[in-house]
Amino acid sequence: MFSRSVLLCAVLVIGLVALGEARRGGGRPGGRPGGRPGRGRHAACLQYVTTDETEVTTYDYPCAFSTENPETEPSLFNCTLRENCRGGHSSEEEDGSVTTTYYCLPRTCSSDDECLGDSTCRRQQCTVDRDYNHFARACQVALNATRDVIVRNVPCLRDNHVCDTSSSGRVFTLYEETYVAFYCQHQESAEEESVEDETSDGAFVDQVDPAFEP
Repeated sequence: MFSRSVLLCAVLVIGLVALGEARRGGGRPGGRPGGRPGRGRHAACLQYVTTDETEVTTYDYPCAFSTENPETEPSLFNCTLRENCRGGHSSEEEDGSVTTTYYCLPRTCSSDDECLGDSTCRRQQCTVDRDYNHFARACQVALNATRDVIVRNVPCLRDNHVCDTSSSGRVFTLYEETYVAFYCQHQESAEEESVEDETSDGAFVDQVDPAFEP
């Protein structure tokens, strides 16, 4: 019969092995080796370049689950710039131009009524469920049943990124409907996975399809 100390050591070793696997991402459902869906933490919504006091907009796509009338309509995200924060930034290029990028961040709120659906106002921000994040950060979202019905389609922020629609995507459920989301990926990596085209028809939809009812 094994002594109590031997059994305790065996349990400890097994626990350390499991922890190591989790840190390597081996136990994450839906994860892919070497990366994670939607590599950016937040979706970009606006970018402009300032040169000699002249601003040129290079990217302008509204956040999913946002509103142009926040005073009267609930939402989940705001297109926001936060200096010295992960939420947004400005960077100076070699030619002296400054690139400023805004990102979709949880809406600033003062009550639950300002937040969409079951979201609540916590610490002056609307809570955002994981499945809403899957939708908002994707470059393309389609119905999972057929994958022919695209409800959201936006371009990637960076020129060297493409929407990796050749992957299996991230399947999730929202409003009792099952969707599949695809995310931007570095072009060379996407080519290795045989990405043939950045979009299904070459036309971008800048917001949720009108047929999509939240």
